[in-house]
Amino acid sequence: MRRRRAIAYVHRLGLYCVQSVARRRSLLITEGDVAHAIRKSVEKSPQSIQKNFEKAIHSDRSENSYRHVLLSGALALTDERGSFWTLALCDPMPEILNKPVPIAAFQQHLKSFITPERGEILTRRGRGRAYRFRFADPMMQPYVMMKGIEQGLVSPRAYEGLSSPARLPA
Repeated sequence: MRRRRAIAYVHRLGLYCVQSVARRRSLLITEGDVAHAIRKSVEKSPQSIQKNFEKAIHSDRSENSYRHVLLSGALALTDERGSFWTLALCDPMPEILNKPVPIAAFQQHLKSFITPERGEILTRRGRGRAYRFRFADPMMQPYVMMKGIEQGLVSPRAYEGLSSPARLPA
């Protein structure tokens, strides 16, 4: 069931790409068509997804990095259950922020994402230093990725990983 709901984004992206191509009377999909499809998919996402995302990243401090940590979680390598370790954020975080980022800089953010104050956007299992995190709603992870792409936070190198993401062993 988790995969079926998340596949809705794939269908939506395809639909909006084709509509964009048809409007241009072309047979080739361009980066502009894909960017249009991403914008439209984000805009047409369920209100509950949009609200939960905003709740998770909201802060009165302008220099907060909730958005970046959540995007790193969405881009992180996962196991077969879609769970990621804290350490898995060490690859996408520096790419997103364009600087080295120690684990201590985002550990508290991950913990806060499992609380009601941040909308319980992630779930956590395991113990101590072996915690694994996962998006509570399967629709949220692709939404977070698309928001990151739309906002220019995802580097072109990261696109390669999105086209065929690797999985960590269990």
